[in-house]
Amino acid sequence: MGRRFLMYSETTDFLGGTFHQDILSPKDALEEFIKDTTQLGIKQTIDHCVTFLNSNLTDHEKEKIIQIILKSIFLQSL
Repeated sequence: MGRRFLMYSETTDFLGGTFHQDILSPKDALEEFIKDTTQLGIKQTIDHCVTFLNSNLTDHEKEKIIQIILKSIFLQSL
């Protein structure tokens, strides 16, 4: 899982950097990301997320990667 996790580091960086323990809501987090990011940055983030979603990983593997990200975000806040 570790190697696959690293292959999608751009997606994990986006998820971890956007949906962290200090957000008010997912909608607010996305609005802030859009406000603070260039159009090129938004396009690149979308491309990375689409690559992750369309990858050969199973749905279970994708869910596991997202769970790892969420756990690391919320453990850091303890």
